[in-house]
Amino acid sequence: MIYSALARLLPTRPIAVEPRRIVFIRPCCIGDAVMATAALSALREVFPQAHITWALGSWSASAVEHHPALDAILDTGADDMPVRSPAGMRRFVRQLRAGDYDMAVALLRSPLMSLAVYLSGIPVRAGLDSLGRGFGYNLRLPVDPKTRQHESEIYLKLISALAGRPVQAWANLPVSPTAKASIARRLSAAHISSPYIVAHPGGG
Repeated sequence: MIYSALARLLPTRPIAVEPRRIVFIRPCCIGDAVMATAALSALREVFPQAHITWALGSWSASAVEHHPALDAILDTGADDMPVRSPAGMRRFVRQLRAGDYDMAVALLRSPLMSLAVYLSGIPVRAGLDSLGRGFGYNLRLPVDPKTRQHESEIYLKLISALAGRPVQAWANLPVSPTAKASIARRLSAAHISSPYIVAHPGGG
């Protein structure tokens, strides 16, 4: 396959850096963002002094913008995959270059994202490698599509590879005081008091 050939041309290398600025790449949907918060927390534990920016879609940013492991948001726009079109690819590569990042952590299996991160010139590029699609990363976590694994566990394995040791964290989504106050008002207006259960059976 072409991806495997590209991977051979772009070899991996040992990672031995203390990054100043990290871009954490998981665009798209709120559910994906929630699953990625475990990896975000683990990344913060491994690199406590680094500035961490999350590159994700504008509709998901509000769900994680108050996360304590996060320093900034890089808005990738309304498209679920910002590099799908040539114009989107150019725009995202420019965004990455402008961030002066020395490490990228990409939680996707997309060959287009792999290419974008490679073109960004970021020195340390860690990402998932399913069927050779991670050719643009110089630290690749092999992912077998035939093996059943939870996405959060796969993401944590990538952070473990960066750390050089096993790391563990849980998906977590802190709620801001403003949001808590808003919910309290809504519950009060609906005459709902604790204990109660909220079920949201739908998805995107």
